[in-house]
Amino acid sequence: MNRKLIIALLLLVATFVLAACGSPAGAKVGATRPTTEEVVSASFNAEKPTIIVETFNGNVEVTVSSGTAVKVDVTKRGSGETAEEAKSDLKNIQVNMNQEGSTVRVTAQRSDQRKDVDNSGASAKVVVPPGSILQIRTSNGKVTAAGEADAVTIQSSNGAIEVRGATGLLDLKTSNGNITVNGGSEKIALETSNGAVEVTTTKEVQITATSSNGALRFSGPLADQSKNVLRTDNALIVVTLPEDASFALDAGTSNGKIISDLTVKGDNPRETEL
Repeated sequence: MNRKLIIALLLLVATFVLAACGSPAGAKVGATRPTTEEVVSASFNAEKPTIIVETFNGNVEVTVSSGTAVKVDVTKRGSGETAEEAKSDLKNIQVNMNQEGSTVRVTAQRSDQRKDVDNSGASAKVVVPPGSILQIRTSNGKVTAAGEADAVTIQSSNGAIEVRGATGLLDLKTSNGNITVNGGSEKIALETSNGAVEVTTTKEVQITATSSNGALRFSGPLADQSKNVLRTDNALIVVTLPEDASFALDAGTSNGKIISDLTVKGDNPRETEL
């Protein structure tokens, strides 16, 4: 049976520290302007490759499938005042896909270096083998990874991140969106400036999770001798641990309450500090 430790906030800051003893999600500028799409595809072959994807103003979807094939579909999206201008704008979106050894790199960027990208962009769908290492960056879009990838690093400037089934280290950052994780091992680092964070894992981990405005929820075992930090400015923190978990706890809230189903020993524990 698992038991919960809940830190409920009304305002301001909560910090939780455990030391174990044992279509683009963001707003589109000019979304009503005409757009034209074009798909660019490529295939590669590698066992447990490193997959690097860098794109802009578009979602990235990664799916793990059996075998050693890497399949990539990049959808370029041109934009303009008219349909003809949107079609012509496609030539300004440069897509490069190549393989060097066991590394497959996919990049999409504007060749004209225009700062105002309007509603142009590039989204990517990638199928990868089990055990792939993922390194993904998009400037404005949701990123999802499903299946038994190994280590996963994701950065989005404006969009949600969802990782399910990964078996390795996780390093996930977004400036505006929720982060959802089911899986991971060893170390999990999660950061969002405006969104909720939810983590479920069956492996022992060391976790660091921060949000400036969103709830944090963690369920799973903690690695032995690890220091784990969960911090949010304006929401609750819920931690669900195995019933036999052993840990040292430093928890506080500036304007809320701490509730624990676990027996916690300490010097003068209070509703706002343990």
